[in-house]
Amino acid sequence: GDVTAASEISSRRSPAVPLDEDLIGLEDLSTASVINAIETFTVRNRNDGFISGEVRCRFPELQPMVGRALTVKVSSPQEADSVANRYWEMWEHLEHFTAPSVLVMQNIGSDPSRCAYFGEVMATLAIRLGATGLVTDGGVRDLSAVRGLGFHYFSRYVTPSHGNFQIIEVGVPVVIGGQEICSGDVLHGDEDGVVIVPESLVPNLRAAVLRVERQETELMEHVRGPGFDLKSTQRMRQEWD
Repeated sequence: GDVTAASEISSRRSPAVPLDEDLIGLEDLSTASVINAIETFTVRNRNDGFISGEVRCRFPELQPMVGRALTVKVSSPQEADSVANRYWEMWEHLEHFTAPSVLVMQNIGSDPSRCAYFGEVMATLAIRLGATGLVTDGGVRDLSAVRGLGFHYFSRYVTPSHGNFQIIEVGVPVVIGGQEICSGDVLHGDEDGVVIVPESLVPNLRAAVLRVERQETELMEHVRGPGFDLKSTQRMRQEWD
């Protein structure tokens, strides 16, 4: 079908790109369940740790995206300046990054809707260097072709032109949809959005997600069942906390 497994994308990466074993297999978890599981550890405020809804998942039919962020600041100035463009520096960073990775591009220009910061050619190269997706508050293009590659797009805009696309900084903290993201942060994303997974929780994430999903399943079965009443449902829900 249209779903391209993360393992298939991983198989297309260059052997020179190291693999992060801790992240393998997390792509079969839903992002909503991931953030629910994170909340049980009370490691941060529940209003933090995720990108706001203005950044949309373009390919919800794909498996969830998982990878470590490589952060980039980008712009499309009115006059192109080849000296300021750090385009190849970005790819060199990605080549030495662990896979799976996710490119995270913050637009710092005047109009983020006037530039496609990614397309089919860049997605093809990104996959070869171990990336599984892109997150940006700017624009993207070549949706049909990139969907066929199985490469994730999370973007604020879709636009046909790459404009005067420039890479301004690589590896610095960025802010996307109200959330600060640093290079190396673990990201998990699907049709519900993108979440940052605290590093300390990565080894125990799967077990925590399965525990939360089991609790939710039991609660919903109770609500649908013949013994349902609101008081008992409230007690079940309060036991989670």
